[in-house]
Amino acid sequence: MALTVTLLSPGAMGSAVAARLAAHGATVLTSLQGRSEASRARARAAGMEDAVRRAVEYYPNNPLTHVELARAGDAETIPEAEASERGS
Repeated sequence: MALTVTLLSPGAMGSAVAARLAAHGATVLTSLQGRSEASRARARAAGMEDAVRRAVEYYPNNPLTHVELARAGDAETIPEAEASERGS
């Protein structure tokens, strides 16, 4: 069974831990909302995945996950109908 771990802080220390976990086959999730581009880049380099994006992949028909991505400024993942309602 594959191990999935969620780290709350994708900064320098969290990314170092994530890199070790990912190197040993674990899936490492985190929230990248409100994080700097430097933290986002570190998280990606360490193999971390954004938990909200993952939720959209698993639950594509759940509008709440799309709303969370919209709040994070990730409008391209919002269904077209919702985007038109928002005026995007």
